[in-house]
Amino acid sequence: MKTIALVCAGLLLSVRVFSATPIHHYTFNGPGVVDSVGAVDGALLNGAANVQGTLTLDGVDDYVQFGVPLIPVAGGFSVAFFARELSPPSSDRMEMISQGCSYCPGFYIGYYPSPVMRVGDEWQNTGISFPSDGLFHHYAVTVDDQQTRLYIDGTLMATNRPINLTAGGDATRLGMQFQSWGENFHGNIDELWVFSGALTENEVKTLAASNVPASVAGLIAQVESVLSAKDGRPLLATLAAAQASFTRGDCKTGIAQLNAFQNEVRAQLGRQNTALANALIATAQSIIGQGCSKTLALGMTPQTPIPAGVES
Repeated sequence: MKTIALVCAGLLLSVRVFSATPIHHYTFNGPGVVDSVGAVDGALLNGAANVQGTLTLDGVDDYVQFGVPLIPVAGGFSVAFFARELSPPSSDRMEMISQGCSYCPGFYIGYYPSPVMRVGDEWQNTGISFPSDGLFHHYAVTVDDQQTRLYIDGTLMATNRPINLTAGGDATRLGMQFQSWGENFHGNIDELWVFSGALTENEVKTLAASNVPASVAGLIAQVESVLSAKDGRPLLATLAAAQASFTRGDCKTGIAQLNAFQNEVRAQLGRQNTALANALIATAQSIIGQGCSKTLALGMTPQTPIPAGVES
């Protein structure tokens, strides 16, 4: 077991114990591709750039190249990251991450034929469609001596026999297939983790949940600081339930509970304290915007500011 301090999007989540050992981590904050766990930095090539804390790739010719393979070629491993595709390629295939060479066997996470996801040469058809909604999702692949598993947004989507990786070929790339195959990815990648060993399902959910539980704790503190115990009690009960949902990786329920919190705020405070109500709703919207997978796709209810003196 390895104890690590998870730092995602610049915020300390907490000290957690994982069954796998973290060996590489990239936040894409700042000008370079810096490994915060190991010592393997990447090179931004052909215009690839970090923009607002995420790796940005044009889908034409830019990518990130590492000098050595990040993913272990012997024993179990886990790869996890957030990504969103901004537009599909002109061909019918795309890879977000790759390593090795064609049928050596190589490793990659992407799709072919579009939109069927594939995980390396030895798992060509997962039976799972790649999300094409233009939003961030969390992807994770874990491998041990029993299975290879594909997770999306913390949910186990498909399994296969253990896949093998070659020690030869190209070192790890982001946004492009190995060798000269292209298969470029147009979109963003964020919070890339590589582990030696297979993460458990709950551990994948933890990574997919990102900073949401900590952010809900901040909203709880905000309510406690501005409302009396009596006035704040119903709101705090709803927030506590949302925090618990996010902590266990139940994103959909957590977002529904934050939507309920916003409705309660509007009903309770919308007339007598419009400024406070709008401030609390804005904070809730910000947390939902992070999502369990940095996306609004899980059911956010849009909220408009409450006009002064108008009861909602």
